[in-house]
Amino acid sequence: MGKRDSFETADDVDVRVLSNGPTKPENMKTQLTFVKTVAALVLAAAGFAQAGSLQTDFSTDPNGTGNVNHPDFMTLITNSQLTLINVSDVFDEFGVFQPGRLPLQASYVFQEIAPLGSRIESFNATFKVRMGGGSDNPAQGFCLVLADNYDNSLFREAGGATTGLVISFDTYNSEKPPPGSAGATEGNVPGDAPGIIIKQGGNRVIAKRFDGLRTDPAGTNHPPVFVTVQVKLDPDGTLDVIYNGNNVYSNVPIGYIPIAGRFGFGSGTEEQTIGNRDNVWIDDVSIFTTNVVGASIASISPPVLDARPDAAIVIGIADLGGGATALQFDGAPVSPSSSTAGNITTLTYQPPALLTPGTTHTVNLTYGTKTLAYAFTVVNAKVIPASAAAAAGSVNTNNSGFRVRTHQTHEAQGIASAQRAEQQLAGLLGANIADLSLTNASGSFDVETINFEQSGFSAGDIANDASFPGIPGTEGGNDNFAIEAIGYLDLKPGVYVIGGVSDDSMRLSIGSDPRDVVNSVRLVDTVLGRALTTVIVTNAGIYPLRVLYTEVISAASLEVWNVDTNGNEILLNIASRPEAFSLIPLVIMASARLPTSATLIQNRVR
Repeated sequence: MGKRDSFETADDVDVRVLSNGPTKPENMKTQLTFVKTVAALVLAAAGFAQAGSLQTDFSTDPNGTGNVNHPDFMTLITNSQLTLINVSDVFDEFGVFQPGRLPLQASYVFQEIAPLGSRIESFNATFKVRMGGGSDNPAQGFCLVLADNYDNSLFREAGGATTGLVISFDTYNSEKPPPGSAGATEGNVPGDAPGIIIKQGGNRVIAKRFDGLRTDPAGTNHPPVFVTVQVKLDPDGTLDVIYNGNNVYSNVPIGYIPIAGRFGFGSGTEEQTIGNRDNVWIDDVSIFTTNVVGASIASISPPVLDARPDAAIVIGIADLGGGATALQFDGAPVSPSSSTAGNITTLTYQPPALLTPGTTHTVNLTYGTKTLAYAFTVVNAKVIPASAAAAAGSVNTNNSGFRVRTHQTHEAQGIASAQRAEQQLAGLLGANIADLSLTNASGSFDVETINFEQSGFSAGDIANDASFPGIPGTEGGNDNFAIEAIGYLDLKPGVYVIGGVSDDSMRLSIGSDPRDVVNSVRLVDTVLGRALTTVIVTNAGIYPLRVLYTEVISAASLEVWNVDTNGNEILLNIASRPEAFSLIPLVIMASARLPTSATLIQNRVR
């Protein structure tokens, strides 16, 4: 029986295949080979990459590692195809829909392509995919992954916990679940889907909307349709993605860093309460690789997306030896500094001025006989105007910390928002039943840092949380409260990244009058989760910072921090760490502290 008939067994319909190439012979077997001809040996001797390949039509099992969340009824290799998701699996043997079978999730990782342990410098992967025939709205999509850190856990449309190269074909907008919670989706940045999202090192590199991911419509009254997909990574680090003849990415620089690893596919549906799902079938996989010989890129900074305006271009090159280097920034030759430690040569170039927020910049490197093409976009940083600083002489600079007001109500509060915080702190939502026994004369609490959890347990990103001031309240409860924290940041001209993690809502703002909601600069506003922003300070000054927070019910936590140039989150006003002294341009009012975080002058008016 041919493959056309085997598809009929799966869905009782004929199959149409849209392909850019010829139909494969039915007796094609899996091939996992290391191509090493005389020509390949000559190329290797000349310093060029060696090559390997993997080809399979799934007429036999390629002997990879499969993982499904319902092994009792899900089968990956069926009907000479890789069946990641088969929506018919939601029905039992009597044809009755079983919500408990949802979501459907599966992944499959191929064997490593020989030569084993070799870092992959480039590859050309083609395959056919069918993604359709499900509900009216599709979800979640699938991914192609190259990674060296599979942990045998199941991954889905966004690559899971892998930190290699992920090409995610995502059909549904859905945010990543909050830290510590599970969900049917691995999440994306709102607005990226439907589209093709590129990730590397666990971070989003670039995303492009594409509405043509679905290969055939909803329902089962039509033949399944397969389309051809090509993912091509060139030796210079540029990427091409062609989906059903559409050039979605063409020679896009992604800052690829060569890794050894295996290729794999992952997919998943949405949970049953929403009912978004599609079949995801893979067939006719062909992957050709070249491996690193000689010098290679070991590290690249800044990231492709959301680079700091003060970012330096830092590129690590492994095994350069005596090879020459030439660097261009935005098409112009520049002279980076160079240092070597072990087998790594590091080139560093610092642009002479801050890079304009929102602008894109190109980096072209020649190292030995090889080249790297790379580009990055500067984050849309907010500029803090000098007018946002407190009036000279209006702040007592002899003290540091936050002043916190807490308001809790007996009445249940169903909304988490800054607007509710304003109303509750103004006494408009009920009498205050917070425990105010430890407040100062002004009725507020003095605290050094904001790292709270309702019971003093660790939550968010930074441990050693304290309880919220005034919580539990006089009635013993720890829900339905709002807080305001005001402190004064002593800032010098430069770039700062400020943010936090909250459960529930958080708003951060800066202004000469921190309670002026019209004229203050809003930094962060979220109803739940992690949020941060990059700001540019043009004038030295003391800048009032206001934090608004609300809790509805159940879990409650809040932390506020800044991020140094190494990506470390440091609580605002925390005691210093000497190794971080030079990382951010902050002046500390108290000589006992080093500039590892933004220091706060307490909210006391002279």
